[in-house]
Amino acid sequence: MMLLDLEVRGVRDAQGRFARATAELRQAMRAEMRGLGARMRDAVRAEAPVRTGRLRRGIGYRTADLGKSVEVRLRSEAFYTKWVLFGRGPVVASPGKVLRFEPGPPGSGFIFRTRVGPAKANPFVARAMRRLAAEGEPRRTANRIGQRVVRSFAMA
Repeated sequence: MMLLDLEVRGVRDAQGRFARATAELRQAMRAEMRGLGARMRDAVRAEAPVRTGRLRRGIGYRTADLGKSVEVRLRSEAFYTKWVLFGRGPVVASPGKVLRFEPGPPGSGFIFRTRVGPAKANPFVARAMRRLAAEGEPRRTANRIGQRVVRSFAMA
């Protein structure tokens, strides 16, 4: 005795659409996150202090797949970036030694001291991120990813 006979039509089609939408989502996330990374890099470079330009030129980004998400990482090639961002405490030369600094622009001459005071932090990355947030990022990037997925789902 059969009480219910149920046939679902279009299951394979729906599965195919979901598979295409998943692939499109991954592709959209990669492309949009690369674009976001470039905008972040440009914003941070614009806020970075410039004396020789080495810090500014060394700022870059990378994208990485992490499971179901894509991550953007900013990086800096200048070894002294952490001291610019977070500041530093006083520096004292070893006995019988001196510290040598070029306080002005390159080529302006050196000064010699046995000790120097602390350096103030310059949170230029935070300023850049606040500026991007005021412009609507990363929400705008998330919306573009969603729109691309919806279009791919509708086209299938």
